[in-house]
Amino acid sequence: MNRNFSVLLLFGVTLWSCAQFPTQYERIEADRIRLLDFMYEPPDAAPGDSVTLRAVFAGKPVSADAVTWRVSWKVVKNAMGIDTAFEEEPLPATVTNGNFSENTSCIEVRFVVPENCIEQSPMIPDRWPSVLPDALQAAIPEEFAAMSKQQLLGMMNWITAEGVKGVTVDSAAMARAEEMTPGLTENLPFVAQVFTVPIRIYADVKGSHRIQSDYTVGYSSRLAQWPGVQVFENTNPRIDSVGIYRVEGNGIMRFDPKDENASFTRLSLASEDTTRITIDTGYTYFVTAFTGKYDTVFTLGDMMEGVPPMRTEEHTAEWLFQMPPDETEDLSPNDLMNIGSIGDLDAVLLPPRKSAVRHFTLWVQVTDSKLGVLNRSQGSVLAEIHGVFEYTDAYLAQFRK
Repeated sequence: MNRNFSVLLLFGVTLWSCAQFPTQYERIEADRIRLLDFMYEPPDAAPGDSVTLRAVFAGKPVSADAVTWRVSWKVVKNAMGIDTAFEEEPLPATVTNGNFSENTSCIEVRFVVPENCIEQSPMIPDRWPSVLPDALQAAIPEEFAAMSKQQLLGMMNWITAEGVKGVTVDSAAMARAEEMTPGLTENLPFVAQVFTVPIRIYADVKGSHRIQSDYTVGYSSRLAQWPGVQVFENTNPRIDSVGIYRVEGNGIMRFDPKDENASFTRLSLASEDTTRITIDTGYTYFVTAFTGKYDTVFTLGDMMEGVPPMRTEEHTAEWLFQMPPDETEDLSPNDLMNIGSIGDLDAVLLPPRKSAVRHFTLWVQVTDSKLGVLNRSQGSVLAEIHGVFEYTDAYLAQFRK
C-alpha cells in the first residue's frame, strides 16, 4: 500500500503470471486478517495534540482486545531510505472497537503526542540547517542559522502556542514574534519542514502479524493559520466517486476516458447500494477513483529557486477486493476476479471467468504524497463499494471446456 506502513508476512504475486497462486495481495480472504488502512486524524500533529487512528481490517474479524499497540517516538531516516526506530514502548492510548462497515473490523486508537516529541527526536541535529540542500543553507539569514536546535524549538513552541487560539490567529503575538526575529515569516516554510519528525506506531495482531506505521509530528498545521506564512496544512484526501470504464478491445493497458468506444458506470459509495456490472466479450474493464482536497505544497526546490508555492500534492490509489467464499469454493484462482494498478488512480479489472462468481466488495485506499518536501506527512482515506457481475453468454462461452 502507499501509506507508509508495512505488513509483515504478506506475499504478493504478479497479476498476469501464468502460475496459479492460492494467495495474492489484492484479494482478501475470509480466513486471514488483512489491513486495509490506517487513517489518522489529523494526518500530522503538533506536540501536545490529540490524534485518532482508525485501523480498518478485512477478512477474518479482529477486535480491539486482539491488538497490542506500541510506539517509538525516536525514529531516524536518511536520504537512502534506511531508517531505525529506538526505544520502543507501549503506546499510551484509549483503544475501542469502532465502525467502518459491516464487511470490516475497525479499531479506534486515541493518543496524545508528547510535548517533547520533537525535542527528543534524533532526526534533528544540533546544527539543524545541515539537513537542507547547500543552496538553501546559504540563503538562511545569519540570525536563523546561528540559533541552536533548542532556541529554535523554543521559538516554534512559543509562536504556535501564543499565536493560534483555536483557529484564530493572534495578530499581536505574530507581530511580537516578527519583532523578536526579523525575517521570521519568510523563513518559516523551510524551518517547518526541518522541524517535522517521524514516529512509528506498531500494531501486534494476536495470532497473526505485526504492522508498523509511520506518522509525523511538526508545526505545519499550526503555522498554516498565520497570515502571510507560506506553510500549508496537510489534510486527508477525499474520494468523490469511483467508476468503471468499459473499453472496446481485449488486453488494453491504457485508455482515454474521452474515447468514444469507452462507456462509464459510476459505482455507488453508499454502503447499502449495489451496482450491477455487465461483462461482455471483446472489452477491457478499468476502475478509476475520482478524488478531491488536493493540498498546496511548498517544495525545497521551489524555495531555492524563489518560486511561489503553486504546486499541489499527488493522489495514488490502491485497490483490494473480496468475493463470497460460497461463490468461489473449488474454483481455480485463474477463474476469479483480479485487479491491478496501472496508474495513480486507475486499475485494470479482470472479471471472473465463471458465472458462479457474481458478488464482489471493492476497497480503494487513496493516499497523498509530494516529492521534494522534507519529512512530509501522508494522509489517506478509504472507501468501500459493492457490486454484482452479470455475464453475457458470449463472454462465458470463452471459458467453457
